[in-house]
Amino acid sequence: MTPDGYRMVEDQNDYEIALGHRYCAFYSATVAGSSGTNIVAMVTNAEKICEAWFSIETDKAGLYELYEGAVVSAGSALTAVNNNRNSTNTADCLIYGNPSVATAGTFVGAHVIGSTTGGASKSGGSSSTNKYQLKLDTTYILRFTTDSDNTRVTQGVYWRECDSTS
Repeated sequence: MTPDGYRMVEDQNDYEIALGHRYCAFYSATVAGSSGTNIVAMVTNAEKICEAWFSIETDKAGLYELYEGAVVSAGSALTAVNNNRNSTNTADCLIYGNPSVATAGTFVGAHVIGSTTGGASKSGGSSSTNKYQLKLDTTYILRFTTDSDNTRVTQGVYWRECDSTS
């Protein structure tokens, strides 16, 4: 309660950031027509629950698809940034940019971004309606396939981690 009698309610997102359990990671690339790029999220700690949002931002049209249970190798390890810049917590979820994909896994969903006409910025996928609780010991791919040459794209993963007992 505040001194004047009002009850304070903290937004759940703000609460998670304050605890230092919210993270993000990004992969940016320029891709050629009809080719794509992937960002991978790997949930490796069986003691943590991971809820994630995936996003795409691009300057041209394309398709993004989410797959679960992928088999991948290599890729660029991406730095997980703690959204609480004062926190020393580190993420258990591992994120990689553009790995080699042996098997995409099970298709979860897709979304078309933009149209082949026009030049406006396109984006999609980053909202609470696209939040998933990720399976433990599972690899996820967010794949973007462009419709045009020289498409700039940034793929993002935003997630929160909490103990499986909480």
